[in-house]
Amino acid sequence: MNDAVEVVHILDELRPSGAEVMLIESKPIFEEHGVTMRVIATGARVGSLSAEFEARGVAVAHLPFRGRPSFLRALRGCVPARAVVHVHTERASFWVCLYFRARGYRVVRSIHSVFEFTGALRLRRMVQRRVLAVCGVKLIAVTPAVQENEWRRFRVRTRAINNYCSPRFAATSRETLPVDRTRPSAVNTPVVVSVGNCGPAKNHEALLEALRIAADRDTSWRYIHIGAEDRATARELALVATLPAGTVEYVGVQDPLPALQRADLFVMPSIYEGLGIAALEAISAGVPTLLADSPGLRTFKSAEGVWWTATEPAAIADQLVRIAQTPPTELVRRAQRARTWALSAFSMRRSIDAWLIEYGSTQGVGEHR
Repeated sequence: MNDAVEVVHILDELRPSGAEVMLIESKPIFEEHGVTMRVIATGARVGSLSAEFEARGVAVAHLPFRGRPSFLRALRGCVPARAVVHVHTERASFWVCLYFRARGYRVVRSIHSVFEFTGALRLRRMVQRRVLAVCGVKLIAVTPAVQENEWRRFRVRTRAINNYCSPRFAATSRETLPVDRTRPSAVNTPVVVSVGNCGPAKNHEALLEALRIAADRDTSWRYIHIGAEDRATARELALVATLPAGTVEYVGVQDPLPALQRADLFVMPSIYEGLGIAALEAISAGVPTLLADSPGLRTFKSAEGVWWTATEPAAIADQLVRIAQTPPTELVRRAQRARTWALSAFSMRRSIDAWLIEYGSTQGVGEHR
């Protein structure tokens, strides 16, 4: 086949989440190997990250999802002949994949989360995934945990290609913590950071309650949240108001690296994730990390040095207190052990090599293994 490959990525709203960020960060490497990309946003809004894609030279089309055949026809109008179609959305993925496969396109479907569907929905997804596999759609799980869930819940075999983060996080290696814990003061209140767009699965409400519980036990943290806040619940915002002024900063969408560089702790209390790119970024940057023991995040169980918690506020508070009382040298030692594991287990180059195979490109495959 022609060495030049164009991949059309079908996404929801273009928000600063895992799939979108990975595409932006890895675009130059794909282009080195003859793979170009364009993006179709199918959310109600095109999304805040569309400008970043366009600034990087990626063509962006916005086609809001409609549950009608006309949507599929319009979608095809945005996809060049002989392009590879890479579907990232769970919504309508069966019909989109089947439509393009029936028209001779090479179709790849990423499964980005541990979907715990039950009842009739589980059976429907099981049938749909099996049909796609029989039709030649490549089903890709973004971690072994997602792969295991797809087999256990839907009896569908997938290939696991690990998500990855930018190498610039790994280039930020710390051997100390920002706060001098030997001289407690308002200025030296330790900083905990979370990264992720607000939504029920992120469980920010439990974290905010945990901060209040920890404060009642004479353990104060300053909390910085990075990510889109337009979907924060009323209860989440009400909980922010119950904490002392200056305790919580919702800073919106921005590069998380500067905040991670001055963080004493990264926390991800999610109820479920696919992988949790933000967690991988924090661990790679050498930040002490507290994760919820939940589907998707358990991928990091192999990372000796990560702290773990249940998803309930009291359990998170217990760990916040325990971590605050841990000697800084021990925190740094644990963080460095986790970082060493992450840099070995998650390689952007290795994952891109695997994606090149799925896209049908052979340029450079194997060079970075």
